[in-house]
Parts: sequence; structure tokens; C-alpha cells
Amino acid sequence: MIAPNKTIGYRTVNSNARVTIPFDSISHLIANKDETRSNNVNNDEDTCWIHFHSGKCIHVKEKYTDVVDDYNHYVDNI
Repeated sequence: MIAPNKTIGYRTVNSNARVTIPFDSISHLIANKDETRSNNVNNDEDTCWIHFHSGKCIHVKEKYTDVVDDYNHYVDNI
């Protein structure tokens, strides 16, 4: 079995800064819901909040489902 990557890179929503996230520091993931968008848009998956064991969180531009897939791939292969 090939060892999975221990980190992944995303861009933040507010500043478009590149960040590296260590998978083992993630506590949970939350889909962002943008209340300003039309109800016709699937707005639960536009961005994702990543929460850490430290209690901090970060808002990234990646779709929630993509972040969950990345995280699950890591967990399934450790």
C-alpha cells in the first residue's frame, strides 16, 4: 500500500492565501451555506469550513464534497 499524503493545499475564501492543511489535525468539516445566494443554487457545497482539534477553523474555497473526499481518501489509506 502506498502511504497517503499527510497534507493538502487549499486557498482561503477571504484572502485567497494558499494554506497547507495537515489531515491529522482536522476535527470536523462543515459545508458553508451562503444565505445571500438564490435557492436555485446548490449553495451547501460551494465552500468548506475546516475545524481543527485546537478549536481554530479556516474557510476554504474548495467544495465541501471535495474536501470530504480528500479527507476520506487519507483516512482510508493510513
